[in-house]
Amino acid sequence: GLLLDTPFEEGLKVVQTNFFGFVRPVKSIVPLMAKCQHSTVLAIDSILGEIATPFQGFHNASKAALHYTETLRMECEPLKALVASESIKSKIATRSTSRWRNGSNTSCEPLSIQLFPLLLSRPCRFQSQTKNYGVMDTDEFAVIFVWRITSSDPPQCLSLGGFSTRMWLLKWLPRTTAQALIWA
Repeated sequence: GLLLDTPFEEGLKVVQTNFFGFVRPVKSIVPLMAKCQHSTVLAIDSILGEIATPFQGFHNASKAALHYTETLRMECEPLKALVASESIKSKIATRSTSRWRNGSNTSCEPLSIQLFPLLLSRPCRFQSQTKNYGVMDTDEFAVIFVWRITSSDPPQCLSLGGFSTRMWLLKWLPRTTAQALIWA
């Protein structure tokens, strides 16, 4: 939901799940994997860690924290693949926007709607989770993902999903221009 309306505890749960939910097992597993010749740690993160979109602030931040994997890869050279997923069909956007649209996560009118009355009427590109907007189906993602990761030469970083190319291009633009295009 909107950052101003999301209770701190809810945001903390998102960070605990998306970031520390990856870090904890890695810290336990990597020492065991160090004994293997061909070890692979896969971190499925989100393009929202690179280019933030509105209404998912804690999700964006928790996925940005997964840049931890870049450091991990450099520190543990035998580890092979780091994965960034983009616009895979899920219920994340639906859940995050439904709560702030009806104000169900607050006991009164959401603060952000009081402050920004036009917010509800603004469209947000890349927010939709429908095939009409180029979102990759999770089954399709899984097939391509497994094929690429199990190949004889798996990539160190794999970016696939809907909007992959568009998001890559947005990262090259000035930040304010990219954000304006997302809100277009």
